[in-house]
Amino acid sequence: MYEENYPRFLILPWGIYGLVLLVCFFSYTFRWLPKQTKIDTLKEARVIAIIPAYNEDPELLKNTIRSIQEQTFKVQEIHVVDDGSVPEVKPYEAKDVVWHRQENKGKRHAQGCAINHIEEQTVDFILTVDSDSVLAKNAVEKLIMAFEADKEVMGATGFVVTRNYNTNWITRISDINIGVSCFVTRASRSITGSLETTSGALSMYRKEILFDNLPHYLNSGTYSDDRQLCMYSEIAGKAIGVQEALVFSDMPTTFKGLWNQRKRWGKGGWKYFPFQVTNLSVVDLFFPFLGMVQWTTVPAFYLIVAVALSQGHYNFIYFYIVLKLSTRYLEAAIYLLGSPHMKSGEKFLSWLFITPFDFFLTTFVLVFAKFSALFALREDHWLTR
Repeated sequence: MYEENYPRFLILPWGIYGLVLLVCFFSYTFRWLPKQTKIDTLKEARVIAIIPAYNEDPELLKNTIRSIQEQTFKVQEIHVVDDGSVPEVKPYEAKDVVWHRQENKGKRHAQGCAINHIEEQTVDFILTVDSDSVLAKNAVEKLIMAFEADKEVMGATGFVVTRNYNTNWITRISDINIGVSCFVTRASRSITGSLETTSGALSMYRKEILFDNLPHYLNSGTYSDDRQLCMYSEIAGKAIGVQEALVFSDMPTTFKGLWNQRKRWGKGGWKYFPFQVTNLSVVDLFFPFLGMVQWTTVPAFYLIVAVALSQGHYNFIYFYIVLKLSTRYLEAAIYLLGSPHMKSGEKFLSWLFITPFDFFLTTFVLVFAKFSALFALREDHWLTR
């Protein structure tokens, strides 16, 4: 019978998958616990923002700067660093904005350029923002509240909302995928303060994270900059996600762009795992180790799927698809119930029709982008965002 031939070693990946789901859904309940509602000791905190810009649309950059200027918690200065754009970024008169230009060296060197022009004693927190991000008016305030609530927090990142979600089916899939990652996965890792990465769209760090680690940071490659800053934060304390700190950002509109994005993310995951193992505590290693075990069992799992298909064990395939798709529907529902950028009817239609495409694309296609990244780890030419 089929049950007698069921590969026993598949209990491991299924067991890990179940454990991850339990932790993620348990962590979601933390959203309903009382939150820090006011800023006391940090009400006079000095925040300076850094925006690296490379060949950015001038209007998008202006919108980014304006959204920082209009924050409910004041940002003292905004440093915009033109990373060798062609044509170059044109500075304009804007309150508290400082303009810099360097030859094209990449995002982290652009951040380093700004840090080198900031007096350490004049700042408490560094806000890092991508040049096409638009912050909700209270985003900085919500991030500051996270630091107020826990002195061990060294880095905090916002909730990325896909601004161009309704462009085409690729962006709608990204909306579900990124939303689930921020709302469910990131929430679980925030329990222990051990995120996999902070977001380039919106993150804040205590000043020591950048000032103390700047030499190492500038000499550690040219990609996965945000992941590196996240690791520094976890070594020094905690890195958490703040779901109430919203930032609106565009996602790739083509399959090629989506593939390249996931390949870049995959490169960072593989590259920094040894760094995590040698530098993080046992508690902080729980989620990275769990994730790596999941990824390393994927090839064996898909081999079993191929064997099952060749031998006609279709019940196994049906069970897998039904379980994974049902789980994805549940995760998507959790995300969409709290998402701020769609009306109820649109949420329902997205949940009903886009979730299966998200499941198929991420499970059977984009998973290979993660593994293709293994063969590109030595490539260090990706210098721009």
